Amino acid sequence: MANSLNDKKKEIKKVNGYYVIILILSLIIMVVGISFAYFTAVSSQEKDKTRINTGTLIINFTDGIEINNPLLIPRNAPSSINDDEYLYTNTFSVESTGSLDQTIDVYLNVSVNEFSTGALRYKVFNSNGAQMREGTISSSGDMKILENTYLAAGQTSKFSLMIWLQETGSGQNQEQAKSLVGTMRAEATQVRK
Repeated sequence: MANSLNDKKKEIKKVNGYYVIILILSLIIMVVGISFAYFTAVSSQEKDKTRINTGTLIINFTDGIEINNPLLIPRNAPSSINDDEYLYTNTFSVESTGSLDQTIDVYLNVSVNEFSTGALRYKVFNSNGAQMREGTISSSGDMKILENTYLAAGQTSKFSLMIWLQETGSGQNQEQAKSLVGTMRAEATQVRK
C-alpha cells in the first residue's frame, strides 16, 4: 500500500509538472505575440499619419463687438451695402489662420431692446455687397445673424451688419429715446473632408 501511495504522489507531481511547463510556454508565446504586435504597429506608422490639424480663427470686429444705443431714424431696408444713411453699421472680418476649412456662425446677443416688437430689422452683407441674411432683431437673447458660411483655410471674409428702424408710413414718435444694447460673437465648425 505504501508503494501505491508513492506511485500516486509521483503521478501527481508529474501532472503538476506538465501544467507548469504548459503555463510557462503559454506566457512565453503571449509575450512574443504582444511584442510582435507592438513593433509591427510602431514600424508601420508614417510620420505624417499621426499629425493633428487644428482650425484657428481670428475675428476682427472693426467697429467693436458691442452695439450700444445706435441713433436710428425710420427708413426702408437698405438696397445695398453702400445705402448706409440713417442706420447702424458694424463691420467685421473673420480670418482662418489654421490648416482646416470651417463654417462660421455669427450671433448677436441682444441684452436690451426697448423698441417695439418687429421695429428693428437687420441685413448682413459680405464684402462683395451680396446680401447674406435679413431678419428682425429679437427682443432679447442670442440670435444667429450669419449661418454656415464657408471659410477656407487661410481665407479672410469681411461682413457688414446693418440695423435700421423700419419705416411704417405712420408716426413713430414712440420709438424715440429707446435703447438697443447687445454684443456679437462668432463660432466655427471644422469642415471634414
